Amino acid sequence: MIERLKSLHIFNAAKLSAATAVGQIISYAAAPVLSRIYGPQDFALFATFYAWIVPLAVLSTWRFEFSIPGTSNNQQAWSHARWSTRSSLWMACGIGLLFFIASFFVAHSWHWSYLIALGILSISLAQVYNFLTTRLNAFKLNATSRIINNLVLNGMSILLGWWGMLQWGLVAGFLVGQATTILFFFLSLRLSSKQHSTTETDGRVDWSTVRPYVLFNTPQGVLETLQLSGIIATLEWWYSSAVTGAYYLCWRFLQAPVTLISNTIFLSQYPKASEMRREGKGYRPMIIRTGGMLFAMSAPFGIILFLWGPELFAWFFGEDWFTAGQYAAWLAPWFVFNFSVSPFSYASLIEGRQRTSLVITTMDVCSKVICLYWGHLHADALTAIAVFSVTSSLILIFTYIWYLRLSR
Repeated sequence: MIERLKSLHIFNAAKLSAATAVGQIISYAAAPVLSRIYGPQDFALFATFYAWIVPLAVLSTWRFEFSIPGTSNNQQAWSHARWSTRSSLWMACGIGLLFFIASFFVAHSWHWSYLIALGILSISLAQVYNFLTTRLNAFKLNATSRIINNLVLNGMSILLGWWGMLQWGLVAGFLVGQATTILFFFLSLRLSSKQHSTTETDGRVDWSTVRPYVLFNTPQGVLETLQLSGIIATLEWWYSSAVTGAYYLCWRFLQAPVTLISNTIFLSQYPKASEMRREGKGYRPMIIRTGGMLFAMSAPFGIILFLWGPELFAWFFGEDWFTAGQYAAWLAPWFVFNFSVSPFSYASLIEGRQRTSLVITTMDVCSKVICLYWGHLHADALTAIAVFSVTSSLILIFTYIWYLRLSR
């Protein structure tokens, strides 16, 4: 068993997953409190804010940070991280300025200028540090940051809601939690570099490796974020804030296990798979075994959610969230396949097949929008969500087969 786990390179993922598990326990413990302090409209406001900053955060770094795991040495990794950070700072300031100018023409929108800029930086810089720490094998540091983030984010959100800051409490709690995590990353890495005399300025940016991420992964990253951001905007436009808030809480609950395990496997296996390909080896067995393990872990949970989702949500979050449980029940198949397939997106990055990956992502986003529009015409959000769960599941199955072919 130990040898099998070593072959899957699970130990580093286990370190990150264990820390994320502690963080998610904090989030799950805080969830019934937050859902009773904040209503669906409050969650809809945060979802709208989140829908803006996530795609803009992708644009702010132009996916430079995705090139960090594939760098040949630590100095080069630092150089790529610095370029990502500078790009994020400049783009966040520029986008914030645009929103500030827009506030002169749209009433009551002035606060979005600085909130959007801070939100972009909070996501993009955290992403840069996530990739950098895993590339430097600083898994303990990365793991600790996950606990800090969840503790501060949820704690501040509860305190602000308890103090009566209902409308913007979730947004402010999120920003404080992200800022604390980034500051922890920065101070820890600076201290580590001094202790080990790391020459951060000796590396060079390998623009030949960065170019594919900018040309193909940036539009793909924006499209991937539209799977949440676009749906949030569509629900707010075609349905109501109550539907938007219910869907966001449902997505937040389902995404937690993906963040817990699936994303950590991506971070831990991506550098190793890149190294194996440079040595002329295939990494298909690693994908097959890990994918089977993830499916076995998520399938029982998906079945429980499908059978008793509404009742579980009403009991855990409160009676106001019964509708969110209905959405979760129909999204259970999508959750299982997303959990099992998403870690292996590194295959398209390693093999330089970002163009094809972009096409697949475009098809997935378009199918979701079509389903939601059909539901809008028939005033039936639940059926629309059920149909897009089925179509997205089929696309994920096709994507997994494609990853297997790439990794031979």
